[in-house]
Amino acid sequence: MVLFASCGEGHHAKRLVEDFMKDDMGVADYSVVSWTKLDSTFRVNDSVLTSMRQQALSEKLVRQQPHYAQPTTKLLRISLKYAVDKDTLTNTFYLDEKLQGVVGVKRN
Repeated sequence: MVLFASCGEGHHAKRLVEDFMKDDMGVADYSVVSWTKLDSTFRVNDSVLTSMRQQALSEKLVRQQPHYAQPTTKLLRISLKYAVDKDTLTNTFYLDEKLQGVVGVKRN
C-alpha cells in the first residue's frame, strides 16, 4: 500500500512539473530523458528559496511572474533530464509537501 501511495505521489509530482514547464517556463515541446525519484528535503529555507526564484528569473528559466505554490517546511524534489531540439537539460523542481504545486526550480 505504501508503494502505491509513493508511486501515485511521483506521478502527481511529474504532472505538476509538466504543467509548470508549459505554463511558467514556456517549455512545451520536449522529450523526457529521465526522471529522478521523488525525494524530500528540509534544507531549503525561505532565503534559499528566494535566491533560487531570483536566479531562475535572471537566467530566464521561468517567465516573468511565474505561479509558485506556497512553500512548506518540508519540500519534495524531483529532477528532470529532458531534450529540447539538440540540447539536453536538467532541472530540479521543488514542490510543497502536499503536492499543490512547484515552489521553486533550479538548473543543474
